[in-house]
Amino acid sequence: MPRGALIRIRETDLGPHPEAFALNAAFRKDLPILKVRVEVDWEPRAPAAAVASVEAGLFEVCPGLRDHQCRGDEAYHVLRSTDGEHGRRAEAAEAIEAPLALAHLFEHVVIDAISFITGEPVISGATAALAGSLHEFDVFVESPDADVAGLTVGLARSWLVTLSRGRGRDGERRTTLELCRQLYRAHPEPVDLDAAARELGRGADEVRSGLEWLVRHDLARPVRFTINFSGVSYYGLARDRSPQLPSTSSRPATSSGR
Repeated sequence: MPRGALIRIRETDLGPHPEAFALNAAFRKDLPILKVRVEVDWEPRAPAAAVASVEAGLFEVCPGLRDHQCRGDEAYHVLRSTDGEHGRRAEAAEAIEAPLALAHLFEHVVIDAISFITGEPVISGATAALAGSLHEFDVFVESPDADVAGLTVGLARSWLVTLSRGRGRDGERRTTLELCRQLYRAHPEPVDLDAAARELGRGADEVRSGLEWLVRHDLARPVRFTINFSGVSYYGLARDRSPQLPSTSSRPATSSGR
């Protein structure tokens, strides 16, 4: 992995993926399954504290994470700030593998983002560590289509990289996810910045900042019209670029559902 990559999306694919059903029986046969090969290079000195810090930042963006169900190893369950899980995680600080914990969080962020953007009330997922590797994982998540799959994979990676490095907040805001839902619903038509601000009840500067962040991370694109006397800015959803993912053996690590 290139230096500083932290989280690298090796390959993605949207299809039936029958191997996922052995990891989580809640997967439904009538929904496509997104499979993401994730490589994680993250070894914080205090894994429990680092994971808790990342989760705290994620809860501001995806408060629905607190409602997720985890069926795998309890040490990797997504925390609920109201039930004392943070204390139990601190007690088991040395028992967790940081790369696996981050890959599992990646799964849950994709689950929550897909649910929020599409309106699907239940989305299931699972994370499996590749045999012979401590840093490579296959993440499986139900997804209704490729556009939302590509969008949420990019969101999850960008948010987790920033939060894992302890950097200041930029796109890790609720507005960013709300804008993704607007772009997805309008696709293939562009979104009017001023109209988006009015619909969300947020200031134009905040909305512009969120849209520009999405553009910088290749999740949205500015739309230029030959004739635009109003001066209004327009943005559209970036095209999904999901390559075919070859089959590789994996071992169950932890699974979850929402």
